[in-house]
Amino acid sequence: MDEYEYHLFDELRSRRLSRRGFLVRASVMGIALPTVGAILAMLRPGGRFCLVVPMNEFIVTGPLPVFAPPDGVAGHVRVFTGDTLRERFGAFPGFVVEKVPGAWREGRYPEGIKPKVFGAYFAAFSRP
Repeated sequence: MDEYEYHLFDELRSRRLSRRGFLVRASVMGIALPTVGAILAMLRPGGRFCLVVPMNEFIVTGPLPVFAPPDGVAGHVRVFTGDTLRERFGAFPGFVVEKVPGAWREGRYPEGIKPKVFGAYFAAFSRP
C-alpha cells in the first residue's frame, strides 16, 4: 500500500472516516489489491466487503467543452468494467459482480455526450 492508502485505512480503523467515506475516496483513487487485502484482514471470517463503482460508457456525438472540474473535486483514477472487476477481485472468496442500471438525466452532461451504458457495478466478496 502507498502512504495515502495507509492513511485511509487508519482513518477507517479509528472511525474518523465512515465506511461510505472510505469507499468514495477509495473509488476515486482506484482500489489496489494490497488495499483490498488489508480490508479483508479487518473483516471477521465470513465478513463481506461490498463496493459500487460507476458503469458509464459514453458515445461522443458532437463537440465537447473543455473539461474543468470544480475546485476540490477529483476525477476517477480507474475505470472498471465487469471484466476488469473479475480480473482484479475475482479470486477472492464469494466474489459476485452485478450491473445496476442507472437513469440517464438529460441536461446533466454536455450535449455532445450520449450514454452507451449507464449505471453502476455492485461487487462483493468475502473473507474466508
